Amino acid sequence: MSKLPYASRPVRVGVQLQPQHADYVALRRAVDAAEETGVDVIFTWDHFFPLGGDRDGKHFECWTMLAAWAEQTERVELSALVT
Repeated sequence: MSKLPYASRPVRVGVQLQPQHADYVALRRAVDAAEETGVDVIFTWDHFFPLGGDRDGKHFECWTMLAAWAEQTERVELSALVT
């Protein structure tokens, strides 16, 4: 019996942090907590406005947010969900 192609791949854990209606400090704490718990990759989305609640509410742009997270992290991979 042959091995399945994915049998030797390690399990990886990712989280998605949505930047809608969030404070910057809270997002930084979430990124720190994710990295400290051993998460492998942190994703954010690339919408330009909140998808729920007040459409004019707080929201952080994807690529700027990823750059900020890169400054504060050491080990995790960072990515946008689509772009």
